[in-house]
Amino acid sequence: MALVGPPPMLTRWPLSVVLDDIRDERRARVPYPPGETRFSLPRTRRFAEEPLEMLLESYERFGPVFTLRLLHSNRRSRRIMLPAFHRDNIAASIDVIRGETERAIEQLEPGTSTDLYGWTRHLAMRVAMRALFGLDPDSGRAREIDAAGLFEEALAFYASDYLLRVFRGRRSPWGRMQVAARKLDTLIYAEIADRRTSGRRGSDILSLLLDAEDEDGNRLSDTQVRDEVMTLLFAGHDTTTSTISFMFYELAREPAIVARLLDEQRELLPGGPPSAAQLLGGELPELEMVIDETLRKYPPAWVGPRRALRDIDFEGVPIPERAFVNYCSWASHHLPTSHSAAVRAPASACASASSRCARSRRCCSPPAPSRCPRTSA
Repeated sequence: MALVGPPPMLTRWPLSVVLDDIRDERRARVPYPPGETRFSLPRTRRFAEEPLEMLLESYERFGPVFTLRLLHSNRRSRRIMLPAFHRDNIAASIDVIRGETERAIEQLEPGTSTDLYGWTRHLAMRVAMRALFGLDPDSGRAREIDAAGLFEEALAFYASDYLLRVFRGRRSPWGRMQVAARKLDTLIYAEIADRRTSGRRGSDILSLLLDAEDEDGNRLSDTQVRDEVMTLLFAGHDTTTSTISFMFYELAREPAIVARLLDEQRELLPGGPPSAAQLLGGELPELEMVIDETLRKYPPAWVGPRRALRDIDFEGVPIPERAFVNYCSWASHHLPTSHSAAVRAPASACASASSRCARSRRCCSPPAPSRCPRTSA
């Protein structure tokens, strides 16, 4: 028996979503928190371009809990996916990641300039196609339809002007995304059908989702499997790219930390690349600190959407049932009350600290500006 999921948000006309929200608001038994509660298209457009700046302005004006009315979209997830991300399943993808990374590094030429973001984005796409779908980007159906190029075309929807995303015409950004999505669907559904018919499986996420089931024996339908792997691709592709790019950006400004990473590599990895156990077990503390601090300063999922299931009170502020509640990890990670300017620990302190303390997000942070909340990426 297949699970039944909600209809995809992008198939709905945006106005119907707004009307649903208005009905929910009028049924609320408690008032919304203070903030910008009137409808405003310019505000929505500005939020698409300067979200962090707007959140910080509202924080200073209204406090840590506030209302910001915007046009929006959302999507639900399913618990049935969780086993696919068990530690052992993630470890099985490390060989794929290592192989694609080595291939990408070999293409770099000393003394030349490289578009780091583009290089990382291409690498992340190839890893995703192998780890998520078990597809070789250089052969078979994936190469015939230029799957990587179609993914990029679909992603371009989210880089278009916010107002243009509302339109649903054939030549609109939404229409172009649908054309790319239909071509990708041909590839994905063919792969799903082949796996179900032949019983062929691999260590990729697609194989795990085809066999996943909940405690009642329910399984994902073909459509749901397709939706989940596509969501993982779109969500994971850009987040990985931005995190790695920002990590290299910070390392380029911190030669002392680069030296510590190289020392760790010579000491703990004399035989070559790290193993899955070393990477997942925190056995490379200097590398762990660099990654953790990059995620603190530049969280890829910088805002987290939730919805109140009932009337609640948060920090003395009433939140009505069905209100959309979003937290901003980027703002929290840059508050002076949580992360002061004196956050850099000397190498000797890191080396002598316990395993948990040595991996603290504060150990490798560059000196923070005096007005940390106003720092822009």
